[in-house]
Amino acid sequence: MKAVLEFSYPEDEARLAYALHGEKAFGALTDIQQTIRAWEKYDGGEPEALIKKIRGTVNDALTLLGE
Repeated sequence: MKAVLEFSYPEDEARLAYALHGEKAFGALTDIQQTIRAWEKYDGGEPEALIKKIRGTVNDALTLLGE
């Protein structure tokens, strides 16, 4: 399969960035999902700890994406 994406620069610059960094964003969502699953299964502790873990994952992903 071959797919071609076309963007009008600079109007579609944000869409281009999303297309280029989609794999990293998907990885971050997977990390968040696994963090929540592990918290539910093993920790079950304070929700604030879970929120901090998720915030860290999101911040790391945004750093990778250059945001």
